[in-house]
Amino acid sequence: MKSYPPDWRILRLVDIGEVITGTTPSTKKKEYYGGDYKLISPANLDNGKYVTTWHKSLSKAGFEKCRALPRNTILVGCIGNVGKIGMTADDMSATNQQINSLICKSRYDPHYIYYSLVYNRPLLESAAVKTTVSILNKSNFEEFKIVVPPLPEQRKIAAVLSLVQRAIKQHERLIQLTTELKKALLRKLFTEGTRGEPQKMTEIGPVPESWEVLKFSRGVEIKKGQVDPKQAPYNRMLHVGPENIERDTGRLISLKTNEELGIKSGNYYFTKKEVLYSKIRPYLNKVAIPDFEGTCSADMYPLKPKENLFIREFLAQFLLSEIFRQQAISHQDRTGIPKINRNQLGSTLIPKPSIREQKEIADLLGLLDEKLKVIEKKRQLLQSLFRTLLHQLMTTQIRVADLDTEELGIGLPDNLIAKMPSQE
Repeated sequence: MKSYPPDWRILRLVDIGEVITGTTPSTKKKEYYGGDYKLISPANLDNGKYVTTWHKSLSKAGFEKCRALPRNTILVGCIGNVGKIGMTADDMSATNQQINSLICKSRYDPHYIYYSLVYNRPLLESAAVKTTVSILNKSNFEEFKIVVPPLPEQRKIAAVLSLVQRAIKQHERLIQLTTELKKALLRKLFTEGTRGEPQKMTEIGPVPESWEVLKFSRGVEIKKGQVDPKQAPYNRMLHVGPENIERDTGRLISLKTNEELGIKSGNYYFTKKEVLYSKIRPYLNKVAIPDFEGTCSADMYPLKPKENLFIREFLAQFLLSEIFRQQAISHQDRTGIPKINRNQLGSTLIPKPSIREQKEIADLLGLLDEKLKVIEKKRQLLQSLFRTLLHQLMTTQIRVADLDTEELGIGLPDNLIAKMPSQE
């Protein structure tokens, strides 16, 4: 067993605070529901530290049937997905019976205990009784042990981890705002263009007067033909599936060769001149512009713009627009997995500005794509930093005194990211 500093203690959760199992007021009594109080379920956990959604709203009468939980009570799922975790954000919350709550004594920092339980989630899961549904009952939860330093160090560890977690949240918010801006700009540019022209009404709605509206198949080749696996470069070609395209940014991630994936057939070939589009319903916003030749799964279409009609950057942005998305959804097959077939895709309509205006539109939208990629990369770095710090602080590989906390306190810890090793 790992040794810890002499002033760190191994404690049961029941020694740290009071454990409470939630309850659900009778759903037969309508007067218990519909007020300003929150009844939290496991589905509301694991969405950041503080719980911001709730299963049902309770009236004051319904809330009085539950145990009221103070702010900063730690909530842990104990049935099903054992170990899901969160904290109460106010004094108006209660939980159902699928959650064990921990109200910490004053000599224990609830934020440190929260992070310790996040770190120990695999052990929480293994402590559950494995029946048809995993259950971590109140008695077993109370006996669960964690390592706890003195209160000043608890607070410092929690402060460092909270700082990084807040930075992650800020980047998630930036991604959300930039994505919303991109959607608004897509809508504006594909209906108004960049030249301030008068508009005309078409089958796909208003567009600038100088634009044409074409059938998709007239302006874009939906490529056919699978790769011969006996072809020499086949094994070394990178393979792209919908799962390899990052949502919103279009960045290609976690790519492997056909040989690494053990793929022998069923692939389409693409080149640097094409756009990759996912035809399956859950991935309709998965579009990529590859800078290499390779293969893609049968769940995707390689699309080649016809010369002098479209540029591929414009085509890729149009495939992400609401104008195209609504057409795609209306054409989808209704049997099995909803998808759009080749003929249906070919029958959709696409607006055609001049090549010069297509480039202007693609460049404007591309700037937001690049911004999204930068923000997403920073968010991933911060997540890696959080995991590293969580592990190293909880195991004393790094002590809080070794960190420059003043440096950490200046906005986002860019310099710390560069200093810290990664666990990945």
